[in-house]
Amino acid sequence: MVNGQLMPMDFAYSEELGLAGKNDRLMLKKALQKQGELNHYNNHYKLALNLSACSFNDATIFEYISRLLNFRRITRETLFFKLPKP
Repeated sequence: MVNGQLMPMDFAYSEELGLAGKNDRLMLKKALQKQGELNHYNNHYKLALNLSACSFNDATIFEYISRLLNFRRITRETLFFKLPKP
């Protein structure tokens, strides 16, 4: 944890335990909820997220993200993903 923020290294065992995909979805939901709240006051916020490699192999993750974006009325232009290193 750095300055109260969870970092990718804080989830090191998540993939080994088979929880990485579930963690990604939980973090996406919470992060987009917060971004939706912030955007209610100011549309200049952008959000950058790290997803685990297993999420990029999940055929349903992009549909899940799309539903969250539509529900929260967040534009795709304000969301960025950092791709994991191979």
